Amino acid sequence: MEGHQSLQRINRWLILGLPGSGKSSLAQKISDYWNLVHLESDAILQNSGTESYLSQVSQLIQQRRWVFEGHFQRCGSLVLPQAEAIVWVDPPAPVIIWRCAAREISRQSRWYQGLQSQSTFRYLLSNWYRLSEIQRNAMSEARVPVFSSKQITDLLNNHS
Repeated sequence: MEGHQSLQRINRWLILGLPGSGKSSLAQKISDYWNLVHLESDAILQNSGTESYLSQVSQLIQQRRWVFEGHFQRCGSLVLPQAEAIVWVDPPAPVIIWRCAAREISRQSRWYQGLQSQSTFRYLLSNWYRLSEIQRNAMSEARVPVFSSKQITDLLNNHS
């Protein structure tokens, strides 16, 4: 893996992973560590609505320094060409399932305006393989460095 100094020169990070994989947490750590703008796909969608989501993302990624996290199928074709590095967040399946189940329980216990018509948990289970393949194919075609979340987390932990 590249050293800390060379990673510091990366200004545009794309964080990919399935729902519940930990994209937002890792993106926030990268954002805090290298002082980058954290662009969170779900928050952008919630604030802009589905009609203007892609135009909003398109505007936001024109910034010089950012870390963008979200689902590839939603906006990857816009963000990938602008990214200078990709991080694939891929925890074990039981971890993702547990996180999504806990998220659903939390959302059911309070008022929540969902971003999708079906629950994240059901969506994940019904689309697991397809979502994984879409993101893996995108990474294999990427012309930028691709890192695992473990590589980046270990680096951040060792240099904090």
